Amino acid sequence: VPLLDHRLVEFAAALPSNLKLRRLTRKYLLRRVARKLLPHEVIERPKQGFPMPLSHWFRGEANEFLRDHLSPATLKARGLFDAGYVDRLLREHESGHADHASLLYGLLSVELWQRLYLDRAATPAQTAAS
Repeated sequence: VPLLDHRLVEFAAALPSNLKLRRLTRKYLLRRVARKLLPHEVIERPKQGFPMPLSHWFRGEANEFLRDHLSPATLKARGLFDAGYVDRLLREHESGHADHASLLYGLLSVELWQRLYLDRAATPAQTAAS
């Protein structure tokens, strides 16, 4: 990815502010250079996101990972979310009756965050207390 090349990033960081932002135009210098190479519609279009195919992943290759991390036993042990409700969300999503990808992603993120930061932080203290 050319815009992630460290030399380009270092160059851009060293540029004076007026070449990065002019009035309300962000990436001023990049847009000015790109005008010679790209059509006006491309240069002036609004910023676009990069959507992830979560719905597809959660119904396919990531389904087992999702189910393992949002299992009823895990949810009951945490005590934060209603395991029955989450199971219903999973079933509705898997069957295609609803698209709960965003909500499931949020729940998965909370679980992964807890495993990474809370569970690991608790492990050394529990070991020391033993």
